[in-house]
Amino acid sequence: MDSRRNSLEARIAALTDSQRRAVMASDPFLCVLAGAGAGKTQVLTLRVARMVEAGIEPEHIRVITFSRKAAQELRDRLYRFGIRGVTASTFHRVGLDLITTAREAEHRNPPTVIGDRKGRIAQLLGKQQSAVTAAAVDAEISWARSQGLDRMGWIDAVDHGLRRSEANLAETSEIWARYEELKIRSGLVDFDDLIDQATQLLSQEQFGNAMRWRSRHLLVDEFQDLNPAQYALLNGFLDETSTLFCVGDPNQSIYGFAGADPGLLSNLDQAISHLVTINLEANHRSSPEILAVANAVLTPDQRRPVRATQASEQVPEILSFATEDEEAAAVASLVRQRRAPGSHWSSIAVLARTNYQLETIATALRTARIPVRELGGDTSPGSDLQAGARPAATSEEDGVVLSTFHKAKGLEWPHVVVVGVADGLVPHANVNDVAGLLEERRLLYVALTRAERDLTITWAQRRSAHAPIRQRSGFLDEVELVIRHLRAEEAGGASARGAMRIAQIRAELQERQEKSNTTGA
Repeated sequence: MDSRRNSLEARIAALTDSQRRAVMASDPFLCVLAGAGAGKTQVLTLRVARMVEAGIEPEHIRVITFSRKAAQELRDRLYRFGIRGVTASTFHRVGLDLITTAREAEHRNPPTVIGDRKGRIAQLLGKQQSAVTAAAVDAEISWARSQGLDRMGWIDAVDHGLRRSEANLAETSEIWARYEELKIRSGLVDFDDLIDQATQLLSQEQFGNAMRWRSRHLLVDEFQDLNPAQYALLNGFLDETSTLFCVGDPNQSIYGFAGADPGLLSNLDQAISHLVTINLEANHRSSPEILAVANAVLTPDQRRPVRATQASEQVPEILSFATEDEEAAAVASLVRQRRAPGSHWSSIAVLARTNYQLETIATALRTARIPVRELGGDTSPGSDLQAGARPAATSEEDGVVLSTFHKAKGLEWPHVVVVGVADGLVPHANVNDVAGLLEERRLLYVALTRAERDLTITWAQRRSAHAPIRQRSGFLDEVELVIRHLRAEEAGGASARGAMRIAQIRAELQERQEKSNTTGA
């Protein structure tokens, strides 16, 4: 016990003032705004450890994370402090646990969960001619359920312009109805049912009171990615005896397409009285140069003050190529150059907006006899219930890591190459509204801030030699401006951290933004 206390005290003493305040604060309702590289996982871990050290039983602490990987990492860190019994899982696992508990009290079996809704919908569609695809129907159901809507509620939302859908309304509705009938007939539930049924169970006085007593201390990670249905489940746990500790970053909200609402985080102080907010403004991951480039992707309204604590490194660069094949071949050559003697290939990551882009990169790397490791599925929402999820690549594993922007969230590498930053890919061609374009900016920001020491951005003018020509992503205009300033400072021998003239850069970016007359373009 004394050794654990000494270890904990030493770790807390090494924190920054804002991190220490987040760990030690006694406020019952606390929101920590933690930017990329702010050390939020360490803060979350030490917060739980301090609670246990203060006498709170681990069994009364529930941590809700975004993925299986995050939950397992938290459990591993707590184990090193000798702490066991804390529940850490995704919202979907929370739902399954509550439903299972309720069924066991009635001597019923746990529910059977559909792990692949899209596959079930594809079976319903069969080989018939259809105006919709399984993926499109699944996307509409997923969005609607995340907002707490049933099929009829979704139709109403589409009719009133609250949901822009390219799917055929009548056929999507018909397939959805058949899917619901299939679940009832087969006694199955899907991931969204887990959230809804668990929320309903918490509204039952006896069961709800018991669960609130059991999980009276709640900690929620990645709060910016909550959707309204998950938020309702969280609220079901809260009463006058509860404590709530939230961690999130508005600039890393990248699941709006799936129904996430970053406004739940930004407006949390209106929903919860006496909420205390703490800002973690230091980035302990990326070099000042990488951080300056990443911040340039965001609009002036999105940017928050962030201070880099790492030493200066080389200025990031933007490289262009004629075709995607040429881009991939150059990336393979670059990756080989970046690997230091004796270092792991897995210290290098190549990130892309879509999976199809990674296929071309993987082929080029294998042709160059460079080992490849594709990121596993345990970084996705509800991954602690997905049977096919594989462990993500770690720094101990060999092979250059390939990942989409979304799957890379929460991870970091010394060397990162972000490929395919061309118009139509970043932002994606399917995104055509202001909210979506803002999310695309945040998504690129997430990708760029995965880099610790070295960052290269690439794009290709054509997909292939005879494909239509395309332009570089407009998001890179601001990035190029910052890179020019950084190189000027570098040439003048000034410190990139101390003399970047941030105010001047921001003024120029603001001017460009006003000229574009849109916040998302």
